[in-house]
Amino acid sequence: EEAGCPNVGVKLSGLLTEAGPGVDARTLRPYSDHLLGAFGPGRTMFGSGWPVSTPRAGHSRVVVLTAERLGGLSSDRQAKVFGTTAAACACAATPAPGTR
Repeated sequence: EEAGCPNVGVKLSGLLTEAGPGVDARTLRPYSDHLLGAFGPGRTMFGSGWPVSTPRAGHSRVVVLTAERLGGLSSDRQAKVFGTTAAACACAATPAPGTR
């Protein structure tokens, strides 16, 4: 339902912390695919889940797993998920000077 609202985005994080020990990218891929299918790369952004993810994996492992899950996307779409989308959201959320 939220995906139908064009001003709503989703953070691709937390999957690792909810999964059991020894999880791999293949196990998480259906969830990533669902989010990307519903929201698209322009409204999906990477989130490391740090520090909550630390008991399951360090930051670099979370990045590697996410990159593996996004391996089927073009480099442009991967760039959106890994940064461009978040930057656009941050800019949209920043009030214009003098409007506070």
